[in-house]
Amino acid sequence: MATYTYYWPGKTYLPNEGKNPNFAEYLDSQWRDSEVSMSSSDVTFAHWNGMTLKFSGENLEFEADGLIGSGGTLTGIELRDENGTLYQKIDLSADNVAFADFTTLMEVSDSWSDIYQWLFSGNDTIQGTTVDDVFLGGGGNDTLIGGGSVRGDFFQGGAGVDTYVASSGETNTLSFSDAYGDLTARRGVTLDAHLGTVTDPWANAETFVGMTTFYGTQFGDTLLGSDADETFRGLGGRDVIDGRGGFDWVEYQSDASKSGWRGVTVNLATGYATDGFGHRDTLTGIEGVQGIDSSDTLIGNSDANTLLGRNGDDFIDGGAGADLMSGGTGNDTYVVDNVGDILQEKGDEWDIDLVKSSVSFSLANKAQVTGVIENLTLTGNAAINATGNAGNNVLTGNSGANVLSGGAGNDTYVVGAGDKVNEAGSSGTDLVKSSVSFSLANAAQAVGSIENLTLTGTAAINATGNALNNVLTGNAGANVLSGGAGNDTYIVGAKDKVDETGASGTDLVKSSVSFSLSNKTQSLGDVENLTLTGSAAISATGNALNNVLTGNDGANTLIGLAGNDTYVVGAGDFVDESVSGSAGTDVVRSSVDFNLSDANQAAGSIENLVLIGWYAYSATGNKGNNVLTGNGNDNILNGGGGNDTLVGGGGADIFKFNSALSATSNVDRIKDFTVDRMDEFNKDSIWLENGIFTALKKTGMLSAGAFAKNASGVAQDADDRLIYETDTGKLFYDSNGNAAGGAVHFATLSANLALTNADFFVI
Repeated sequence: MATYTYYWPGKTYLPNEGKNPNFAEYLDSQWRDSEVSMSSSDVTFAHWNGMTLKFSGENLEFEADGLIGSGGTLTGIELRDENGTLYQKIDLSADNVAFADFTTLMEVSDSWSDIYQWLFSGNDTIQGTTVDDVFLGGGGNDTLIGGGSVRGDFFQGGAGVDTYVASSGETNTLSFSDAYGDLTARRGVTLDAHLGTVTDPWANAETFVGMTTFYGTQFGDTLLGSDADETFRGLGGRDVIDGRGGFDWVEYQSDASKSGWRGVTVNLATGYATDGFGHRDTLTGIEGVQGIDSSDTLIGNSDANTLLGRNGDDFIDGGAGADLMSGGTGNDTYVVDNVGDILQEKGDEWDIDLVKSSVSFSLANKAQVTGVIENLTLTGNAAINATGNAGNNVLTGNSGANVLSGGAGNDTYVVGAGDKVNEAGSSGTDLVKSSVSFSLANAAQAVGSIENLTLTGTAAINATGNALNNVLTGNAGANVLSGGAGNDTYIVGAKDKVDETGASGTDLVKSSVSFSLSNKTQSLGDVENLTLTGSAAISATGNALNNVLTGNDGANTLIGLAGNDTYVVGAGDFVDESVSGSAGTDVVRSSVDFNLSDANQAAGSIENLVLIGWYAYSATGNKGNNVLTGNGNDNILNGGGGNDTLVGGGGADIFKFNSALSATSNVDRIKDFTVDRMDEFNKDSIWLENGIFTALKKTGMLSAGAFAKNASGVAQDADDRLIYETDTGKLFYDSNGNAAGGAVHFATLSANLALTNADFFVI
């Protein structure tokens, strides 16, 4: 086409490429209900919202189906808003455009891009406005002129020898990214901002004025700055970028729009970068870097740099200057080496960020830190300090003498020789991880309320608690752990020793090896409880106190010795109360079927058994007077010999009787027998072994004639075999009915239960 002027303010109302399949369809769909006025020189569509679209020319024709033409000439297109403000104008008055050509193109084009290319195929002059404009020159030798916008304009000339004149806006962008996908573009650009010259991807020599931001191509570009502040986006290829004077930026976030998704590595100190495509760029005179939405590595130089990581897990090292660093979202790491460094963290609550600092640093200092950073590690060997914030911080000292102050939150301190932890006036549950002997009660090492201490490494070092309830954890070496006052927990391994000499509280040892609370090489003082950890087949031995011994996932041997001991057991565990010195009233708490009289599970005098957990288990007593307690599920309780107490708990429990009867030494008391005909899930029953109850020949539900209940507890006829004495709850077995001498009292239930024969089963 011939040269024409195209007026393009910042807002776009005509269809964008790809948004409408056909320009004629666009007119039909968007302006169908419009009021149309026309003459031979104008056709104007007045939309219901007040906007107007006017086509100007000579000998124009219009029908209900749209614009038509055969010999007319199109001279211009205007789009105005409801206030009459001109938003778009295409001036074709000097081009002698045949209206038939334009309307035919509208009917056959696949997208707006066809019309766009047709309109811009010549030597165009595009004049901007005072708003932010986008200039797309297309083909031909174009002149693109900004109109004085405040923030700046975007220029893209396309093929041809173009001239770019920017306004005085804040950011004016000159882009050659339209070379992507253009097979006629075969080289990167060579651009000199100082001279205002550029050789474009089509080898055209062009000029520009007033540009501050430059986009390259998919090829290797050479982008040279001036003394002004400039921004460079090289995109693909091996680019050479020299900012020269001013504060200059390289930005890589646009790489992703061209499928360059890799995290970038930029090192301003060496002058090299790897972009989002994996290509190596050469950088000089660059002070600012913006990465991509991936995991970037950004390293500054001796200047005062600004390094922006965007999203992803970024590593940002500002270098020697007073730098501004921002990681965006993700788990970011910042390297600080200057008291003037500033960190801006924009991550969410799930991000865990880390500062590595060779100078004293405070995560709570708002002059240095914006947002929330969780962890701080001191580097080097200087005697510097680390201060946390209100979050749960991990503060790590260096090889020097450091003071670490966590503040509020549940903080973790990683310390070495010479370090001091300060929790004065702070809150939270805090942990010290130490590679040297450490005492929470030593004011030279710890101040304030610190609860927990873990030894690290393999050295034979010691851990000492304070008056609080401490958790002390040994390392891989031989440690001495001393809790002091409080209810302390010790986590130990091979060769560790627990010392509670002169201390108080109820204490617990958690051991991954066999451990004895009565062995002075492993334990001193009064330690009450011992839990085995892991899955190894190891043993736990108590002392003279009332111990709680808990097994692990393996097959354990638990020995309580003297005292009223509690054993918490699982599959494969063995409880031994037969060892010399054992005494007391003991209880087994089991999450599996357990039998106090089974030599594979228990030895010695163990009095009580409690079922724990949610599953249906069985509990069996021994010859002693046991208390057997079920859980909330359907349990089977069998007291064995002795006068036992049976508590079923929730569920439909079975009380089993299969040991020799004795009215003096084997009478069990069932404390919570439930008779509920409407609730089968909680209805208890009594099972009777016919090898003991010999008069009950037939197995299954007890026959109605064999059951009687009355206030006397006496059989009423020859067939009565089970008699429930209603006023006392006593349950009798009578081997010969109402004949004399056959009744034996073997159980006691609650009085006045609505018992029937259906509550009893013969096995």
